[in-house]
Amino acid sequence: MINSSKNLTKLKKNKKVIKYKLYDKYKNNFMNINNFTNGEYNELIDMAVTLNIENNLLGYINSEIIYNLYKSLKNIKIMERMLCFRIKREYNGENKTMNQIHINMNINIKSRINRYLGSLTINEREIFLNRKKRDKIYKIYN
Repeated sequence: MINSSKNLTKLKKNKKVIKYKLYDKYKNNFMNINNFTNGEYNELIDMAVTLNIENNLLGYINSEIIYNLYKSLKNIKIMERMLCFRIKREYNGENKTMNQIHINMNINIKSRINRYLGSLTINEREIFLNRKKRDKIYKIYN
C-alpha cells in the first residue's frame, strides 16, 4: 500500500512538471515561429499554444493516425488506464466512449490535456516531451 501511494505521488508530481515543461516548449516555439516578443503574448496566443499541445498529444496517443479514420490499439490501451473510460465503455461501448472522451468540446481544453497526460506513464510523458516528430507549431498570422 505504501509503495503504490509513493508511486501515485511520483506520477502526480511528474505530470505537473511535464505539463509546465511542455507548455514552455510550445510557447517558446510558437513565439519564435510567429516572431512575437514576451510583451505581445496574450490570451489568443495562449489558446493557440494550448490547442497545439492537445492536437499533438492526441496524435501521439493515437499513434500519429488521424483520429477520425482509426483508433489505434495504443490509444485504446492508454484510455483503459482511465477509470471514466472503463465505466462509460460498459454502458456506451468502445467507439461511442472514445468519441465522448476525445471530441467532447464541453470539457475545458486544459482539462482534456490533464486527462491525456494523466493517462500516460512517466516514460511516455518524457518521450512525448522530448520528441521531434510531428511537433507542429502553427502560425496564426501570415
